[in-house]
Amino acid sequence: MATLTNPDVTIPNTQEVSFKLPWGIIAGKLWGNPDSEKKILAIHGWLENAGSFDRLAPLLFANELFTQKYSMLAIDLAGHGLSSHRGDGVPYIIMHYAMDIKLVLNQLGWKKLTIFGHSLGGAISSLLAIGISDQIENFITIDAFTPLGIRADQYLNRLKDAVESASTLYSIPDGFKTYPTEEAIIQRILEGNEKLNVEAAKVLAIRGAKPVENGFTFTRDIRIKAGSSIYFLGNSYLEFIQEVLKHIFVPTICIIPNESHMKLTEMISELKFPENYSNKFVSGNHHVHTNNPEVVAPVILEFLNLVSQC
Repeated sequence: MATLTNPDVTIPNTQEVSFKLPWGIIAGKLWGNPDSEKKILAIHGWLENAGSFDRLAPLLFANELFTQKYSMLAIDLAGHGLSSHRGDGVPYIIMHYAMDIKLVLNQLGWKKLTIFGHSLGGAISSLLAIGISDQIENFITIDAFTPLGIRADQYLNRLKDAVESASTLYSIPDGFKTYPTEEAIIQRILEGNEKLNVEAAKVLAIRGAKPVENGFTFTRDIRIKAGSSIYFLGNSYLEFIQEVLKHIFVPTICIIPNESHMKLTEMISELKFPENYSNKFVSGNHHVHTNNPEVVAPVILEFLNLVSQC
């Protein structure tokens, strides 16, 4: 095939957008009326892109009330999808992602919004729910409470691993290999993440792969696979999570897939959640919103309907 497309995905009223930041471009896609009363900013997970919401968006916009009130912008984080790669020597760390998003919001001029993130995107969103709390109306997260903390006695080993992985990845001259066909690169996505189904891999490939002379290669920066040297320290990995939860004051729902590997279910009994915070269990794995969007869409619609009545 000459191009990466998925005819099975219906995208309502969508347009490609981009935002010029000091270091490069943040790309994204916007669904719905840009002048809508309510706004949603969607942030994808690690190694993914804005396409992870392609299968969910049509189900949300199939709801008449949602279409009347909301628009949704999904961005590609730096180094992912169609966004620019950071400059040589600049690492990919969570606080930089959060700062990028704040700059995007400044350009948009959004005064209020619902922030919606999956995995890494959920962790970033939790920081924004605190850092720009005056702008955040609601917080939706899938399979992530907050960034994970790390015990101080583990920090040096993590730092060592980060330096070694960065050294290896940064020395690769040409980045990713080339795959001869669309089917081949989709198969590589599936091999790299066995939790994805074929339909999910296809939508991720639309923004996550590009044609080159002898086939296709990945668009993302190979350096994002390097471990970060920046961690949040605490006496236990739960201590930091608990501290963040204490400072999230907006209506929040965490959608937890019952087959997730993130161990959120185990953490729940050890954490205290504020009254504004609810956890909702659904059937599926870590990528439930892309694999099985029909499971996630009703939960989001119900939550937004509930908070609109408060």
